[in-house]
Amino acid sequence: MKCGECGGTMRYAQVTLDERFGGVRFVIEGIPALVCDRCGTREVSAPLLEAFEETAAQLEREVAKLKFSERPLELAGRVSEG
Repeated sequence: MKCGECGGTMRYAQVTLDERFGGVRFVIEGIPALVCDRCGTREVSAPLLEAFEETAAQLEREVAKLKFSERPLELAGRVSEG
């Protein structure tokens, strides 16, 4: 498959999605994608990208609730910082 940007060869690889939505950063590793070996353009399947965006939007809403909550946080688990 040829890259639509530069004509290079698209190859399957695992990539990291690192996006910001509403000031919240989301990083997901190991996403299957096609990556151009010349210019680096990445193509992720539409259903996978839609699922990522829906999940990010849901988490963004939950974070917004916590930011404006007057009650103490009830922590469910530890989140690694990295």
